[in-house]
Amino acid sequence: MTAIARRHRVEVASVEPGEVIKGDLFTKSMYTTSLTGGFYDVYNFLYRIEEDWKGVKIERVVMDKDSEDSRIHVMLTVAVLSI
Repeated sequence: MTAIARRHRVEVASVEPGEVIKGDLFTKSMYTTSLTGGFYDVYNFLYRIEEDWKGVKIERVVMDKDSEDSRIHVMLTVAVLSI
């Protein structure tokens, strides 16, 4: 995730592990991530992580624009599916 973020000029401030849900066929691990970047950079980053990693699903996105510059702050909840 950090390599894709660097490629799209997005700063990953934190990645926090969350709930792990074990099912019969797969395990779903949740992560909350804090990001900062330009709107289009963040958009391209979000597109790329779902497109490149088929086992990653974006569950929730909360964006807040910084009034001092054109960057946005994003709280992202991501589900990682594994067999």
